[in-house]
Amino acid sequence: MGLRYTRGEGWAKIFLAATTSATVASWSLWVEIKLVWQSLSVVAALVSVALPIIDAQRKIATTTEAQAAWLQLMHEYDDLWRSRASLSEKAFVSKLSSLREREVEVSKKTATLPSDDKVLADRCYAEVVTSRGLSV
Repeated sequence: MGLRYTRGEGWAKIFLAATTSATVASWSLWVEIKLVWQSLSVVAALVSVALPIIDAQRKIATTTEAQAAWLQLMHEYDDLWRSRASLSEKAFVSKLSSLREREVEVSKKTATLPSDDKVLADRCYAEVVTSRGLSV
């Protein structure tokens, strides 16, 4: 997911740089094609205003951090599942509760991401729970 935001922000910055540079560099051409020049100027202005509002850098950082946290949780759940026979019920439940608390913390951090990403994360979580035969 982070890669998607990185690419999108990269293309937006390239577009912004190209349109602003082209607008100034070819003023004499734009005088003849006034509508194109004005349209590109408006689009460049909108992109420059939208970039900070979209805040792709924060989304990239949040997504990257969440991906690492979910991966770590997956491995710890896997380790817990494999060691379940050697643990007492109390120790097993304690470790399981601790992992679930960490899940909540990761979920809080990703709550500000776009909803389609949250749906995907929830679907992935459900798939892991099902594939491991766990109950939630």
